[in-house]
Amino acid sequence: MEPPITPEGEAKARASNSQADIQLTELKTDPAMNPPYMYNAYAIIFHHGATLGSGHYTAIAKDQAKGCWRSFNDDRIRDFEPSQIAPEDREKAYVVFYQRERVAGGI
Repeated sequence: MEPPITPEGEAKARASNSQADIQLTELKTDPAMNPPYMYNAYAIIFHHGATLGSGHYTAIAKDQAKGCWRSFNDDRIRDFEPSQIAPEDREKAYVVFYQRERVAGGI
């Protein structure tokens, strides 16, 4: 995430944009643009193997339409509960996809 705009950044924006005051006010008052942010994972790709050049990849992803998680392993697809991930398998997460769900404060 970008850090909040600095006073120097604000001055630069004002010098180069006649609408900067309006845009800066909107930016500072928009709850979606100010921390703290809340993120939820919606998919994880796992690598099983000794090296990244060999082994096997699996994935789990949240099915938004059904409100459940699915596990994908070659041609096997099944419902899955993320709490079933064993502690030793959590470190096998290769790529985790996140979505900003809401900002703190319930918005």
